[in-house]
Amino acid sequence: MNTIRTTISLREDIYDRMRLLAATERTSLSKVINHKLTVNQSPDTNEDIERKIKETRDLFRKLSANTPKIDPVTAIREMREERMNQLTSR
Repeated sequence: MNTIRTTISLREDIYDRMRLLAATERTSLSKVINHKLTVNQSPDTNEDIERKIKETRDLFRKLSANTPKIDPVTAIREMREERMNQLTSR
């Protein structure tokens, strides 16, 4: 399996726990972190990904159905008028 060398930032408490675990298990910090990241993690199948996309789209459709429609041109005109009224009332 190929590996990539990278730099990451960890919270100090997480780093300390991982270092302690690596020392206790007499292994490298890299191996401990890789193991922690992959344990109980099965890669998503195409079906899982498609299902998640569909669920997300459905959620956005439901949200947009309950949201009033906004005409951007009208909104900008109203904002300009309000701003002009504020400036002229001073």
